Amino acid sequence: MQVWAPETPPPESPLWSDVSRHLDELFSAYPVHLSVSNLAEVLGVTQKTAYEYLQAGELPAYRIGTRWLILRDEVKEFVEMSSHHTERETGRGNADQPG
Repeated sequence: MQVWAPETPPPESPLWSDVSRHLDELFSAYPVHLSVSNLAEVLGVTQKTAYEYLQAGELPAYRIGTRWLILRDEVKEFVEMSSHHTERETGRGNADQPG
């Protein structure tokens, strides 16, 4: 079983608060346990790409037999942390980048 944990807590800034709020709104439309189809939809990728991300361990999820357990809130946190990580590395946000 794969274990995922965030690297750093999100920053306390007005801009980051807006990003977090938008992600909350986006993810609130989805169930607590995401299907691969839900995951692909929320990330804006194909199901094939979503499976590739899962199999490569690039997203927080748990493989149980032949099925995936994908927790909405873990994916949301991962997206938040990835956005913050990109902002720190490049000195700017990634709003112009997909996914």
